[in-house]
Amino acid sequence: MARRRRRVEPTIRSGETPGLTPGGRWDHHRYGAAMQPTRRELLFCAGAFLASAAIPSSLMRALPSYALNALHEEAQSLAQRAHGTHASAVLREANTQLAHCERLASGASGAARIQLHRTAGLVALVGAYASWWSSSPRTASLLDRADAHAVSGGDTCTRAQVYVLRSQHVAQAAHAVEAGSREAVRLLTAALNLTSGSTPSILRSLIRYSLAWEYAALGDTHTAQQEMDAAEWEHDRAAPSFDVVDVADGTWKIRKWSCSRRGAVLARLHRHADTVDTCSQALVGTPLWQTSAMVDIARSQALSGEVDAAASMLEDAYLLNLQAGLTRRQERIHTARQLLPDCPSVRQLDSVLRSPPLSGVRGVPR
Repeated sequence: MARRRRRVEPTIRSGETPGLTPGGRWDHHRYGAAMQPTRRELLFCAGAFLASAAIPSSLMRALPSYALNALHEEAQSLAQRAHGTHASAVLREANTQLAHCERLASGASGAARIQLHRTAGLVALVGAYASWWSSSPRTASLLDRADAHAVSGGDTCTRAQVYVLRSQHVAQAAHAVEAGSREAVRLLTAALNLTSGSTPSILRSLIRYSLAWEYAALGDTHTAQQEMDAAEWEHDRAAPSFDVVDVADGTWKIRKWSCSRRGAVLARLHRHADTVDTCSQALVGTPLWQTSAMVDIARSQALSGEVDAAASMLEDAYLLNLQAGLTRRQERIHTARQLLPDCPSVRQLDSVLRSPPLSGVRGVPR
């Protein structure tokens, strides 16, 4: 007869807490602690319930500060995931989160209402970015909602980013053919005027890089150089900021985010060798980080007579954009293609640009 194994209870040493490692971190495998659902799951279920149920407003006014902070951290998490997730999936999740935040904000009051407006503004901004990347028609409406929430929450950081993305939106036709826009300059200047000493330096760097590109494309090389120098000064003193969507994943220094921005300006200043050297340092990470730099490299290669290299780079950028759902960026690829003469490598590129996207290449989430 087999002996029945006796269950050995874990020993808890003096000073230890069940479920906590000696370093103070929670481990649901340690000392038989119960499996805990993730905060994301809890927030999604709670938000869906509140958004669909007729909860008395008096109950929603009493949201504790830790719940409000958790909701904002989830919005920041969405901004981080946007850098490596298909744009259409980010847009769907942003719409869901935004509905939850707006439902909660409608019944909140005081400081809780202000915090919820800030969270809703960030979520709407992430949704606007995803909509813009994927060429969705909802970009303008999401920008309006983000701006309205930012005003109600007194959030100048989100408002400034709304102006930055709006500058791209209104100048879409000009940017598609590598031209500058006076209206974009006006919006970017307004964004810069919204910033202050408490604004993340990385956001001011983003605005100044964008201004430098516009001035370079408009032919004002002196002002473009000044703005680029100011952008790099702000970049060098910047710290991570998870409320700035463009760099929300926190790896902007590792992935040479500034090299991509600087290279784009150098391309408009017709410094092609410097463009290739600078943008080549940014070819790492997700398609969101790479493909703009790839197009700038290809344009410089084309203008320098390196036709085969330019065609290969444009083809790779096109396929990466398809994979990540960045359909807006394909406009620049088609514009850059016009710089290339007819040859076998360019005909291969044309066949890729004309072919319908394959479902396996797109990676569109079901």
